[in-house]
Parts: sequence; C-alpha cells; structure tokens
Amino acid sequence: MSDDDRLSLEPMLSSVARARVMVGEVAARHGFDPVVAGDAALVVSELVTNAVLHARTAVDLAVGVTDATVRIEVTDASDMPVFIPPPLPILVPEDEIFDEPVVPDLDDLIDALATTGRGMELVASISTRWGVTAHAEGGKTVWAEVGIDPAGGPAAPARAAGASGAAPGLDAAGLHPAVAEDGAGRSVRLVAVPLRLIADSDRNFDDTIRELQVIALSDGVDPEVGELARSATQLLSELGPLRYGGQEALHAARDRGDRLADLHLAVGPDTRRHLRALDALLGAIAAARSTGKLLVMAPMPEVVAFRLWYHDEVLRQLGGQPAQPCPFPVVRPDSSTRPADTLSDRRLQLLSALEERLAGAGDRRSVAEVALERVRADTGASFANLLLVEPDGAHVSGIHRVGYEPDEPQGLRYAVSHDNPISESVRTAEPVVLRTRDERLTRYPRLIPSKPVADNPTAVWVPLGATAPASGVLVVGFGRARDFTDKDLRYLLEVARVIHQRLAEVGPA
Repeated sequence: MSDDDRLSLEPMLSSVARARVMVGEVAARHGFDPVVAGDAALVVSELVTNAVLHARTAVDLAVGVTDATVRIEVTDASDMPVFIPPPLPILVPEDEIFDEPVVPDLDDLIDALATTGRGMELVASISTRWGVTAHAEGGKTVWAEVGIDPAGGPAAPARAAGASGAAPGLDAAGLHPAVAEDGAGRSVRLVAVPLRLIADSDRNFDDTIRELQVIALSDGVDPEVGELARSATQLLSELGPLRYGGQEALHAARDRGDRLADLHLAVGPDTRRHLRALDALLGAIAAARSTGKLLVMAPMPEVVAFRLWYHDEVLRQLGGQPAQPCPFPVVRPDSSTRPADTLSDRRLQLLSALEERLAGAGDRRSVAEVALERVRADTGASFANLLLVEPDGAHVSGIHRVGYEPDEPQGLRYAVSHDNPISESVRTAEPVVLRTRDERLTRYPRLIPSKPVADNPTAVWVPLGATAPASGVLVVGFGRARDFTDKDLRYLLEVARVIHQRLAEVGPA
C-alpha cells in the first residue's frame, strides 16, 4: 500500500466520513465498479464506527487494492473482542404438535448482541472475506475484502474464523480469553435462562449505550449525558466477563436450536460493586429518558423484572446460596383465547389414533411397546420410557423404552422414596419438567441419570393416574433445550391417561 492509502483518524464521528471519502477515492482511482465501491464504503463505515464507539482510541485506516478486490484494514489499540452474530435460528417445524410458538422475535436475535455484532453482521454479509488480527503488543486489526472472490465471479459473503474454527475474538473453547482466565476462579450458574430475555435485555442496553456514545461525541453535548456516556463506557469494560458469558451462551444455544441456556459466568472480587454501579447507571438512564434527553425506548416491564432477577440471583450465589432456575417462561405468555385445558384438533386426532392402536394390545408389554413408539413418533422425542410401580408399592421399574443404546442397562429399578424425578412424579402424581442439564443438577444434585437423560438437555416425567401416588411414569426426552406450555403438559397428561386406562383394562402381567 502507498502512503496515500493510509489515514490516521481521531476517535470522533467525523472520522467515519473521512474514511468513506478515502475509500471512495481509492476505488474510483483503480476503476472499480460503483457497486464494489459502494460496498467498500459501507464496510469502512461500520469498521470505523465500531472502532470510534468501542475502542475509543486513535484509529489507523489502510486501504489496499488488487485487480479484483478492495482490502480495508482498521487498527485500534483496544483489546475489546469483535463478536459476530449467531446464524439464523433453527425454527420449530410447523407440524410439531407442541404449541411452543415460533417466536418472530427470535429472528431479531441476530440484533441482540453488542452493537459491534450488528455492524459485523453487515460486514460479513457484504465482504468476500473478513477477520480479526490481534497484536502481541496490544490492540487489533479488523480487516475485510470486498470485490471478486478468488474463484472469480461476484463477491460471496463469507464469515471468517480462526484456524480453530472459533469466531474472531474467541479462543478455541469458544470463550473470550478474560472469561477463560477468570473461569479458573469462582463462577455462578444461571439456570435455564430464556434466550429471548438475554436478547431483549442486551438489545435495549446496547441501543441505549450506542445513543449515549454518539451524543457524547457530538458538539455541545449535555453534561449529564456526557457523564452517563463516560460511566457507561467504563462500566462496560468492567462487566466484560458477565456480558461475554451471556453472549457466548446465546451463540452456542442458537447453533443448537435451543430456546434456553445455562449461563456459567466468571465473577471476581468486584462483581458486587459492578452490579451496584449497573443499577445506578440504569436508574440514571431512565431519568434521562424521562426528561427527553435520550430517545431510545424504555425496556419492557418483563425485561426490567428479568434484570432484577439476574442481579439478585448473582448476589444470592455470591452469598453462598444454591442456584435456582430462572422463573421466566421460554416464550411470552400465550395470547390465545383457547383455554389451556382445550386441546387442538390435531392433538385430539393423535389421542384418538393412540387409543385405536392400544386397543389391539393385549398385555402390558404390548401396551408399552405400542404407546412408546407412538409417543416418540408424535412428539419428535429423542427417547421415551415407561415405568410402573411394583406390587409392593415401594418400587418402580421399567417395562419398555425406546431411543436407548443397546448396551444401556435393562430393568432399572428405583425406590419410590428416592430423590429423583421418577419417584417424585409417582409420589406427587404431578409432571416433573427439567428443561436444561443445569436445571437437572440444581434440582437433583445426587441423580445419576441414564445415558439418554444425560445426553439430552430436556425431559418430562408424566404420572400415570391423577391421584397420588401414581401407578407409573411416562418419560419423554428431547434433544434440544425447550420448555412446555400448559397446553403441552395437558396433552402429555392426556397421553398418560390413555396409556394408564389401557393398562388397567389388560390387567396385571
């Protein structure tokens, strides 16, 4: 690159316009197509804007060209990582019988990470290649190439990754280095947190911080807003490990198609102070918003409640208390007017088909085989198991199962008095739902689960019979973290009722 293709920029918004002008001049001088020149201008705008708002250091811009591409390099002195957004969600199939909605807001999770992530999503969609180079002496260079891909033809969007396949800014384990280092110390677990609330909270917070930073870099800034922006920037760096934990869990859960995540957050000796500072900052932001000094929308009441729970749960665990599952639903409350005890036509059809198939089963073993195959096929479950209380009333044992490995031990037997979900469902005649692995560890710390239960994050134990103690348990497990609405549980209870009724009709073995 020649000296004319380099530019030193100050951390101010006017630098974005200077960068765009320079890239446009370079592209025109080398005869690039206007489309390529326009894409290069968009890319440099995002890269320089992110550096100005987040690095807050001097920025060096370099633009290089080949016969086919424009290469843009933006270097700053900050070690703040660059996040890329997760891929589009794996949506629940429309024909899935459970009423877990395909929430439109999940499409917006791509906007839920830090502002850097939103900008980098645009860079990734426009560029042929892009990446991040960390410097041993500190700082980093974010680069992107726009134009013709190496194989010829128009630029093909490509997301960059390091040699390990990890996203730029993350180590091979998928953790920001600060989290990996601090993780050797103390951590807290936030169990079964709905992704939508992580996203909604982050999106509102990041939009607010971005507005503060933009205002603070403008002329004639209100002193109150300027102080808020400075406080927010400082606090963001201090809260790094906590924020990275949530954002990385969001990445990983979205890759799996989960709707819940267990967050393992690194904490340090200053975490309590940081949380108090965050409370004070959010209060000051709300006051500035109420007086019209900030225009970004206030968070929804549920997001406010979620933030309070998050704050209190971290403090509880720092005080030595055990983790408790997040109490918020995986999806927003159903606005449907259909009562929870009213089953959809499709579910009624499936129940009718199950009854017809069970009518041809003449003994308990046959009932179990027909029921489990049907339940697994109808619900899309990874595995299913049917256990019955023995004549002594003190033990429960398996009669049939599907989705298990051939080498899994057969004939498992449990005492009804044991502290496990099978025995609890028998004792109480109530379903037991474990939505994530950490929720299982939290509720049943001594449980040694069978391999399917251990390998799959979500399972539900449904009692056979409406009065306690139940006569047995239907176990249904799923390969992704999910929740069950009241309608879902109502359907599974009806399935268990049909099975229980047929077992009573065929009598003991």
